[in-house]
Amino acid sequence: MDIFINGTPVVVAESASVSAALSAINHISMQGGIAIAVNNQVVPRTEWENKQLQAGDQVTLIKATQGG
Repeated sequence: MDIFINGTPVVVAESASVSAALSAINHISMQGGIAIAVNNQVVPRTEWENKQLQAGDQVTLIKATQGG
C-alpha cells in the first residue's frame, strides 16, 4: 500500500506498523530524538510497533537536532 513519509510516497506492506514503515525507508527506529505523527496525531514511541497504518496515511518524521 502507499503511504507518505514527510510528503514522499513510500510503498509498505498492507497494515504495516509505524516501526515497519521506518524499516521500509531504512531508518533506525530505535535511535533517540525522533518523533512520529500519523495524520497530524503524535504517536508515542511505545505504540510504534502496534500502530497500524492505512493506505494514504501521512506520516511525519521529525528528528531533533542540536543547535544554539
